Amino acid sequence: MKLILLICIIPVVLFGQEQNVDQTVRNGSIVLGSWSVINMATAGIAVKNANGSDMYFHQMNGYWNTVNGALSAYSLLTPLFVKTKGLSQADAAKRYRKIFLINAGLDVGYMAAGGYLSYSSKTNNIARFEGYGTSLLIQGGFLMVYDLWMAHRMKKWTNNQESHLQFSPTPIGFQLSYRF
Repeated sequence: MKLILLICIIPVVLFGQEQNVDQTVRNGSIVLGSWSVINMATAGIAVKNANGSDMYFHQMNGYWNTVNGALSAYSLLTPLFVKTKGLSQADAAKRYRKIFLINAGLDVGYMAAGGYLSYSSKTNNIARFEGYGTSLLIQGGFLMVYDLWMAHRMKKWTNNQESHLQFSPTPIGFQLSYRF
């Protein structure tokens, strides 16, 4: 239990240690990797004792976080200076911010797919749809919060210049838009 708590707290502490865009992205990758490790460990343990939709839920969490872990590991192992070589902090932040906002839009799609699978499980009575759907809703929700948080962190280096890609609250939710 103490190890899981430590894995959850370290990434939060790291967000206070940022001096530049690359360090922020590196710390974000640590957060994503921590989420992945916790989910894969939980899924690996829980899937052995689960039945029905619970088994499929943990199974999908394991699959999903294998991809998250691979993305995080790639980001941590690839020298970040290569990705932003020759770019100013503002330009690098704009590039990363755009990527994170596009990913947030994709995350909405993951949650929609999860909602559809969960809904389909009620009419078709298929445990796999319910388990996979619930997992997609949770994983997509986490990734959306993560991507929006990282996009927000990038604003620090953009000199408060307006971006073409905007994320803003609305009376009924949030809006992701592109201004020409």
